[in-house]
Amino acid sequence: MKCNSDGKSLGNPGAVACGGLFRNANSDFLGAFSINLGITSALCVELIGVMVAIEIDAHKGWLYLRLETDSMLVARLGELK
Repeated sequence: MKCNSDGKSLGNPGAVACGGLFRNANSDFLGAFSINLGITSALCVELIGVMVAIEIDAHKGWLYLRLETDSMLVARLGELK
């Protein structure tokens, strides 16, 4: 399972939204999400997008999730152990 997640911010802080797209190993579309989050920071919207993807993955019972994001800071947080 792979999810590409991204956030959009009009200003920082500003009006924000996030979304994600789920595909399996054969690149079959399995679902998507988009959420309008009001006013917050660019980092916050990127983090929320990743958290929503993880929640959907757990709810669906998928056993493996590969997350991709264009936020270097969010990706680095995922490397912490």
